[in-house]
Formats: sequence, structure tokens, C-alpha cells
Amino acid sequence: MTELGGDLAGSQPQTTTPSRSRGGRGHISERVDDVSTIEKRKVYQSTHQLLREGGSGERMLPAASTFYYLWELSTGQVPFGATVRTFGRLCRYDLAQSLATITAQHASAQHMLRISTRLVEPLSATIGSHYLALGELEEHGNLPVLCVRVMSCIDGANLSLLQQAVEEQRKYFRSREGT
Repeated sequence: MTELGGDLAGSQPQTTTPSRSRGGRGHISERVDDVSTIEKRKVYQSTHQLLREGGSGERMLPAASTFYYLWELSTGQVPFGATVRTFGRLCRYDLAQSLATITAQHASAQHMLRISTRLVEPLSATIGSHYLALGELEEHGNLPVLCVRVMSCIDGANLSLLQQAVEEQRKYFRSREGT
């Protein structure tokens, strides 16, 4: 037997359905919402779509980042506008201009990248420490500048192990794209 009703506060009507207990005796009423699971999923997906695109079709959430080495960013191998993750040693930080510079050694060359820290101020930076930076690569005066959203000190991290992990991730993504 099915009954329709609502509570006294005037909330949405609920459906109660009888079911048997373990022993097969008696009835237990279960609450079943009017909105089916499929409808809930559609609402969730459309809400998620609106959050991602706004109402006008343009993306509101930043894209997922890709890990690039500092030497790939500083030599122009990555297009401007890309969302990237990288790491390097902080060698300069100017709080007044919200600019920092990180460096990394690759082969015999020292590579540098300017970083805009305006989105992560105040930053308690330590010159000489290693930092992981996540943000969008922009162009300022024909030079790449990383506008960071996240900048974390990674002192004590095994950087060679981090590089191995990046290579393994790249290998995995290449194999996934190939299939």
C-alpha cells in the first residue's frame, strides 16, 4: 500500500512504501523522494556545467595544470595562456611589485622564470628555498611570466624523485593518448 503525504511544515510530499522486515513479518515504511536519481544527476551535471562555464559559455574555472620543467617554460616551448605547474629555487622576490624569480639548472645552463605573485600575497618567501608554482603562463614584454595561484615551499623534497614522477606521469599520458 502506498500513501502520499507531507509533514506539517509544508515540505515536499513524500512517498512511503511498505517492505518486509528480515523475518518476513510486519512492515517498515521507507521514505522515497519525489526526485529520481536520474533527475538528481541531471541537476548536478547542469549545475556543474554552469559553474564551469558561467551563463555565457566562457570557462569560469581554471583549466587543469600540466607539469613543465622551468627550462621548458623559459625557452618558449609552452604556449602563453597555458595552465602550468613548475618548480625552482627562489632567487629574487620584490613584495612592492609582486614579482619573484625562480631558477633551475638544466645541463650546463641556468634557466630563470619571472613570477607574478599578486594573487598569493602576502607571501612569506624565503630566498634560496625551492618552490612549487601553479598558475597561468602570460606574456609581458615578449617574456614569459607565470601568474601563480598557488606557490608552496617544497624544501626537503627529493627533487630527483619529483622529476622521475613527472616523467612517469608524462609516459602514462602519452600511452593513454595513444590508445
